[in-house]
Amino acid sequence: MGADERRATYTNLPAGEYTFQVLGSNHRGIWNETGTSVRVTLLPPWWQTLWFRTAAMITVVALLFAAHRLRVKYFVETDRRLEEEIQKRKTTERTLARTASKLIYAQEDERRRIARDLHDGVSQRIAAVAMGLQQVAKDLPEDKEKDIVAIENEVIDVSDEVRRISHDLHPSLLEHLGLVTALEKHCTNVAEHEDLRIDFHARDIPESLHPVAEASLYRIAQECLQNVVKHARATRVEVTLEGVDSGILLRVEDDGAGFDSGQSPGSGGLGLVSMEERVRPLKGRFVLHSEPGKGTRIEVWIPVEDGGATPRVENAVTEPS
Repeated sequence: MGADERRATYTNLPAGEYTFQVLGSNHRGIWNETGTSVRVTLLPPWWQTLWFRTAAMITVVALLFAAHRLRVKYFVETDRRLEEEIQKRKTTERTLARTASKLIYAQEDERRRIARDLHDGVSQRIAAVAMGLQQVAKDLPEDKEKDIVAIENEVIDVSDEVRRISHDLHPSLLEHLGLVTALEKHCTNVAEHEDLRIDFHARDIPESLHPVAEASLYRIAQECLQNVVKHARATRVEVTLEGVDSGILLRVEDDGAGFDSGQSPGSGGLGLVSMEERVRPLKGRFVLHSEPGKGTRIEVWIPVEDGGATPRVENAVTEPS
């Protein structure tokens, strides 16, 4: 520092304690070896003070805590809403299942009523007509008797058809002897009536099944065989009823013409929609596989509980109301 200067400037000094020492000389060049010193305390700027750093840290922690609380609150609220939505859907599914179960019962009751009317009413009247024709034929000349006999045979055929329809509407075997016996008998009847080979297999089926499960599986098998007769042009059908994975598996497979199942051709005509509608409320599975020229395979699985006494439908209806 020059002799005529009276100040010294220092920049970018960090805060702290400093000692400023000065040595000087006179005009003869003699130096003061002792010199003099000044202690200087340099205060930090406000943003570097302990109180500010402490306050800033507390503020950051408070903000992080608040953000965490908001995040937790958001997730809790989201979980609550999802849980409410799940409960609503479960309630809706239970309601639909109960409604579907009641509809199945109502449908079976109506089928039972119609079958009874056909058997006790129409069939009896047709039988009376046939007997009347027999009496009339006895009093007619031989050439006229042949015509009456022909009409009588037609009436008998109609009577047999009415009995068959009555049985299809409400097979008494299903109600009294269970699904396996009723379905085996139905396969036998279809095979004899349609000149078709039907192999029936039943394995590990509970002795008693819930009426809804029995009716659903029987009607689906009935619809499948009807499709085979009407559309498949098959020579052989295999019907399997098996206890699998805490449920009942029905498989109907034919060697007929098949179709492109990916294009859903004529689903309504094939009764596939009604099959799926029977399976859905029972929490079951419906699988269709078919290819042109390679036949068709339909698999239906319905879960059951309590050894088959109850289909796995929450609050399942056990009797019509």
